[in-house]
Amino acid sequence: MFDRWKLKDFTPGEGVAGKVFTEQFDTSDWIDITAPGDVHQALIEAGRIEDPFYDRNEDKCAWMEGREWWYRISFESEEKPLRQDERFLLVFQGLDTFVTIWLNGEVLGRHVNMFREAVFDVSQRLRTNEPNMLALCFHPPLQQIEKAPFESWGRNPERVMMRKAQFGYGWDWGPRLPTIGIWRPVELRRQRCASMQGMHFSTLEIDTNSNTALVAIQVDVERFAGDQALALSIALHSPGSPSGTTAAVEQSLTLQGSGSQLSAKVYMEIENPQLWWTHDLGEPALYTLQATLYGDGDQLEQQQREVGIRTLELDQSPDTGEPGTRFFRFVLNGVPIFARGADWIPAHSFVGAISAERYEMLLRAAQEANMNMLRVWGGGIYEHDVFYELCNRSGILVWQDFMFACAMYPEDNPSFVDEVEAEARYQVRRLRTHPCMALWCGNNENQWIHDRTYWDQPDYPVPGSLYYNKLLPQ
Repeated sequence: MFDRWKLKDFTPGEGVAGKVFTEQFDTSDWIDITAPGDVHQALIEAGRIEDPFYDRNEDKCAWMEGREWWYRISFESEEKPLRQDERFLLVFQGLDTFVTIWLNGEVLGRHVNMFREAVFDVSQRLRTNEPNMLALCFHPPLQQIEKAPFESWGRNPERVMMRKAQFGYGWDWGPRLPTIGIWRPVELRRQRCASMQGMHFSTLEIDTNSNTALVAIQVDVERFAGDQALALSIALHSPGSPSGTTAAVEQSLTLQGSGSQLSAKVYMEIENPQLWWTHDLGEPALYTLQATLYGDGDQLEQQQREVGIRTLELDQSPDTGEPGTRFFRFVLNGVPIFARGADWIPAHSFVGAISAERYEMLLRAAQEANMNMLRVWGGGIYEHDVFYELCNRSGILVWQDFMFACAMYPEDNPSFVDEVEAEARYQVRRLRTHPCMALWCGNNENQWIHDRTYWDQPDYPVPGSLYYNKLLPQ
């Protein structure tokens, strides 16, 4: 429904002045763009810019940074009118970066963070069985930010004032091509009474004597209408089980509480568990976790995830073989591993247009090179779902940076701090159940570069410490 859009650029302010957001606006001279996708890619295909990776063509794209970019799409929802206990949510999983959204000619909202989803309740605005029109204006990022409150030692310091992929403003390995547009999927969700906000699967214990594993599953639920009884059914299906077969273990429970935010946690014992291993130590066995939410006996929603039974610890105990030193090693299912891998930067400058096939090729190459861990670099992106899913299946662990890299970051702007916190909560909730996830790291090199630069000022903490030392660990 939301994959084929129209695109055009204007000078800042020209689009609103020309009422581009109105339903009757003529888009016959606009170009086509897919979503998820990338504005640069659409302009290449339309012949408006040359290949920016050839010669110094990136310089010929610099004009794009000063323009506002408008997306438009008309769509018709074939949904029936809402019941009293239902709602429509319009979900943008990734908008890059400063954007105003209109629905049917009226402002729906604004968003300023590439790294978290934008969710709007459109229950009262969406027309059912009639045409609807969405218009999005992506504003020039550098015109939306304040000047940094410090003289930064980082490259291209203007980038630090926004929650946007930092590499886009140029790095030692890549060109300056700041991305623009809808870079992750858009969807319309119809929900009744309540919805699941997240699932968390974790392995508490593997008992090799009894050949059992104890796992915990937490499901968070939002009740937004009614007061009916809510119940959950949680099932865990063995690796390779055909669809529809009996679960290896299953449990049902009633959600307690009368508020809007509810949570339930169950514990399950699995006999003869098939463990998740890195590919060099064994098979990365994946179970299917299925959670079904019921209201007064009616199914409201069902979600499923691939999960792995495994324990993983970071061992920093004293190394008796080298007195005065400590280990820094991961212990997977009780087995110390030697991490072999690489730093993973975005697989393409245009992160919204990376194909699943490219991820498959690169991760297969990493596996064939005997890598068992990849570190997602803090100057890039929290990767697309397919990346983590392929790491799960390939038996490759992930060291995940938060998106801060080689710079000083502001701490005195409350809205910026709030965005960092919301982003972290969203991404941790999104990624925490993947068995490949090994560690969260606060940033890329920030303390090291700061200490090296201000070696003679030991009491001068790096701007950004608020996030690395306090907010993110919480």
